[in-house]
Amino acid sequence: MDIKKGKIVYPKIKKENPIDEISGVNYQDITDRPNFITRTSTSVDLSGAATSLICFHTELSAELVRAFLLYTEASSADAGITIEVGTETDADYYYTGTTEASKAIWYTLDLTLLKKDITKGDTIILTSAGSKSGTGTIMLVIEYKIKGIYRGE
Repeated sequence: MDIKKGKIVYPKIKKENPIDEISGVNYQDITDRPNFITRTSTSVDLSGAATSLICFHTELSAELVRAFLLYTEASSADAGITIEVGTETDADYYYTGTTEASKAIWYTLDLTLLKKDITKGDTIILTSAGSKSGTGTIMLVIEYKIKGIYRGE
C-alpha cells in the first residue's frame, strides 16, 4: 500500500472505466420481450333474438392469438345457428360458422380464424342469428396480444 498525497492506493485494484468495456449496444433484451396474451369474452343465448355484441375494442394494434366457443349451457339436438366474429364494418372478418348441436356444458370448439390482425381503433363483434328452437348458451373467448407497443406500431 502506497500513500501519495493523502490518498491510499491499492496496487492490486486497477482503475477501470466501465465505458471502455462496452463494444456495442445489445438491444436483444428489449426485442425479445415476452408476449403478454390477454383474454376477453362475451356470452350469447342461442335461443334468444338475433344480436350483435361487442367483445373487444382497442386503441392499439393487436393480433388475435386464439378464439374459441365455450358452451356454458348444453345445446339441444336441433340445428345450430350461424355466428360471426368480425368488425363493425365486416361482420365475418375473423370467423363465420354454425354452432354445434347436442354439445355438453363446458364443451369447447376452437375457431379457425380467417384473419388475425386487429387494426388500431377496431372493435371485435360477435353476431348471433339467434332463434335456436332448443337451448344453448355460448361464450366467445378471444386471446390477443398488443403489437409493437415499444416501437409505436
